[in-house]
This record gives sequence, structure tokens and C-alpha cells, in this order.
Amino acid sequence: MNIFSSIRFKGQLRPSQAEVVEIARRKLNEGQRKLHVVASPGSGKTVSGLYLWTQCVRLPALVLSPNSAIQAQSADQLDLFDCLAEGREGRFSGSLPRLGLIRAAYTGRIGLRGQRR
Repeated sequence: MNIFSSIRFKGQLRPSQAEVVEIARRKLNEGQRKLHVVASPGSGKTVSGLYLWTQCVRLPALVLSPNSAIQAQSADQLDLFDCLAEGREGRFSGSLPRLGLIRAAYTGRIGLRGQRR
């Protein structure tokens, strides 16, 4: 069984988030693989992205964040998801790295070879 089929979102998407998810689903179904979402701070981009990842993309992911604070915020949002797979019930966030489903990095650590950051 694909682990993603056992992931459930515990919250409710805001209307604007649901609209983003619907547009993204339509584009994914049309074969587009590059999506760009622009929205103001606090609009729910992180939750929308995690929702799309768990419900539509369903592949291992790398999450890039501009700094460690946003990286931590993204990790905290994983608590909005439950894993219902046998033996993995309950909070999902602690399971993700062990399962190899998600990796997180902040772009402050990423540089070109030979360049210092």
C-alpha cells in the first residue's frame, strides 16, 4: 500500500486554499509539472503545498525554505496531518524523515561549488 493513501488532513482548507488546490489539480491533470503559487504572508501557502503534496503529488519531496525559521514553521504544519497506516497512527510529522518521504533544507545552506555562504 502506498503510504500516501493513509495520510489524512485534519483541518479544513480556507476558501482561497481550496481554490489554489483545485487550480493545481487541474494543471497537474493537464500534465503540467511546474507550478508557481504567489500569495501574501499568512495566506496558507505552506498548508496548501503540504496538502497538494500528500493528496496529489504523492512522491518523496524536498522542501526548500529561505531560512531556518520558515523551515521550522513548515515542519510544524505537518502536525495538521495524520497517518492512518497500520502501525503509524497518530502524529505524522515525526515519521516523515524516517520514512524518506520528505527532506527539508533552507536555501542559506545551498551554494555553488567553490563559493562561500
